[in-house]
Amino acid sequence: MLKKLTLIILASVFFTIASEPVHASLSYGLPKLTSMPRKPDVLKGAGGTFRLSPWRIIVAPWTFSYDVYFENGCWDKSFPMRIGRYWQLSDICEFRPRPHFKPNKAPAVPEKSWVISYHYTDAEIALFGGLSFPEESLKIVFSEDHGESWKMLRSSVVDTQNNTVAAITDKEGGYMVMAGFVDPSTFYNYKEVKGIYTERGHMDQSWILTLLEYLGVFIGRVF
Repeated sequence: MLKKLTLIILASVFFTIASEPVHASLSYGLPKLTSMPRKPDVLKGAGGTFRLSPWRIIVAPWTFSYDVYFENGCWDKSFPMRIGRYWQLSDICEFRPRPHFKPNKAPAVPEKSWVISYHYTDAEIALFGGLSFPEESLKIVFSEDHGESWKMLRSSVVDTQNNTVAAITDKEGGYMVMAGFVDPSTFYNYKEVKGIYTERGHMDQSWILTLLEYLGVFIGRVF
């Protein structure tokens, strides 16, 4: 009961404090990527769906004017990254569309955007004591430079009935899902927050608040 009450109070603090400076965490290593498969993932001019559970990429017809495959690989989450008040929920997975007929792995240039989605579980958003990250806060976050910068995709939409978050993109690179005790309309970018204050605040971040935040995330992983 005491743990649950503590986390409820902590969540209230997260939602109400908007004067903190925003900092981002470190980047990630490049995962081992798959090689070209025998058959393309998406045929020329055709739509299709590429699956790397729990990720899914939905390609509309004529997104690519030639056969393509999605080179991919994932970097396991061990120490969750933090951007502002958002915390990493998923592994980081690289998705890179490549022409199926070119062995040199040159980038495939899309004619239009595609949809990327992630199916999350209740366990992924749960902390402990019955408290969970708000589902409405989930965002798909993208990096095209191996984590030197991150962008929260503003097209991120959450389907709480089917435990899915999806966004529109046309970029190759690393993708992960983040969530936090924030207003769902809050978006941070890594370049905005790396070592500087943002427009959201000018006060020093309370070390007590930071400590409680880490405890909430990491104790939740243990229990």
